[in-house]
Amino acid sequence: MTLQTHESTLLTTLITLGVTTSTPVVMQPSELARLIGFVFRDNSKLDCLAQGFPRIIRQITPEGDYYDTPESWFTENIMLESHDHIKLMRLGSTQISDFYSYLKCLCELHKRRRKFSIILSRQSIPSIVQIAPRVLLEYGHRDPRALASWLVWRKFFYDVDNRSAQESGYLFEPILAEAIGGVPKSAQNRVVTRTTDRAKGRQVDCWNIRPN
Repeated sequence: MTLQTHESTLLTTLITLGVTTSTPVVMQPSELARLIGFVFRDNSKLDCLAQGFPRIIRQITPEGDYYDTPESWFTENIMLESHDHIKLMRLGSTQISDFYSYLKCLCELHKRRRKFSIILSRQSIPSIVQIAPRVLLEYGHRDPRALASWLVWRKFFYDVDNRSAQESGYLFEPILAEAIGGVPKSAQNRVVTRTTDRAKGRQVDCWNIRPN
């Protein structure tokens, strides 16, 4: 099967996240197929899926909602034939209105959740060097051993929460832009420039051109 250029670009966007970072996420075709199963289920189109893919319908159809489904279900191996995930996308685009918008948002949510699971598993306990200056403000208010433990865990939970807020921000931007029907634009695109310096652009969360 030969992919069209836009299909190849879309597929790369759907299955990859941060491949050049320390926490890359790359979904397998079977994982994407199961997310597509959610799109069919949520849009009451499982009958179309059963007609087109009777061989794998049971494997890619979830029993409950997305948040009720364990992460391990998505990574279980499925005996897909070559390019089944592409064929599933093509079927969805013909049967479901705004199929690609729905799938892109769901994939973005899934990848960010996968990434945050990795972050949690790798988040290190802060060293005493990182928190030592805080002792100047709080030493003497409680037992030194209790203070040391409190500072370490407080910093640890702050780091986790900070990453959570960061990933949530990265997640909401494309989903909101997709819902509105626009696309995010970086400052380098300069679709909006600074009033004080026209040579410099501003980041735009959602760029949407509407017909007059």
